[in-house]
Amino acid sequence: MLAAALSALPAASAAAQTVRIEPPFWWRGFEHRELQLMVHGSGIAAFEPSIAHEGVSIGRVERVDSPNYLFVYLDVGADAATGEFDVRFTGGDEYLTARYALRARNTDAGYSDGFASDDVIYLITPDRFANGDAGNDAVAGLGDIPNRREPYGRHGGDIAGIRNHLDYIAGMGFTAVWLNPLLENAMPEASYHGYATTDYYRVDPRFGSNEDYRRLVEDARERGLGVIMDMIVNHIGSGHWWMDDLPTNDWVNFADELRYTSHARTTHQDPYASAYDKQAFTDGWFDSAMPDLNQRNPLLADYLIQN
Repeated sequence: MLAAALSALPAASAAAQTVRIEPPFWWRGFEHRELQLMVHGSGIAAFEPSIAHEGVSIGRVERVDSPNYLFVYLDVGADAATGEFDVRFTGGDEYLTARYALRARNTDAGYSDGFASDDVIYLITPDRFANGDAGNDAVAGLGDIPNRREPYGRHGGDIAGIRNHLDYIAGMGFTAVWLNPLLENAMPEASYHGYATTDYYRVDPRFGSNEDYRRLVEDARERGLGVIMDMIVNHIGSGHWWMDDLPTNDWVNFADELRYTSHARTTHQDPYASAYDKQAFTDGWFDSAMPDLNQRNPLLADYLIQN
């Protein structure tokens, strides 16, 4: 009778969709054990996440204004096993699974050293430096095609071009290179500078790939050069995928009524500046293509710090 009753129950079925998880992987062994996973998928807030992996547990789950997000906070213990595992999402008779991975940290104490006052730093705007791979100058699906006659057009410089000139840079006595942003800028025009991020975890394919960036860092280290990665956490590009589905109503400042920053930087040094003037500088959009992020939102703050 029991067997018959169980067999009559409907089996859970896999939902026909995929989810996006950021960061796409993580490491074990950090002093700070809490890890935020931003999970995005249609109606994902109606699902319950679960994990069965040695040394990893779910500490809390945050649901937000959009039903298409879950913020899953993991506790990654010192004994957490490296390798891939499933994150399972269950909603009624449906379930989703997504693969995730923990990697081993580099234990070299000097691997993550930052730059210091004794460094001599060579600043590079990658698009304007050297074109080492003409094959990635224009990429299908991305606008802002190369046009060397336009002051704000793309000129084709890339990671390969920088790698080709590392000996030249080191030979001049520099100890580090500072690269203007390399992350994806999927914008229709004037994005050569890289300051309109549309994906915080993907190198812009017109510069190369994430693996190309890793190889650049390795090549630079071999020549005694550090690499400074320019990260933009004040604002994003209007082409960022968040803008089609903001997690919370306050994720972006002035989301309903665009206001530009005053660019009055002195308000932060002026003890007599009004609260209005300070907000006009800090919260306004850099321009219409660069929405300002609200770093007072604790979920967004965690996301940016991890990134």
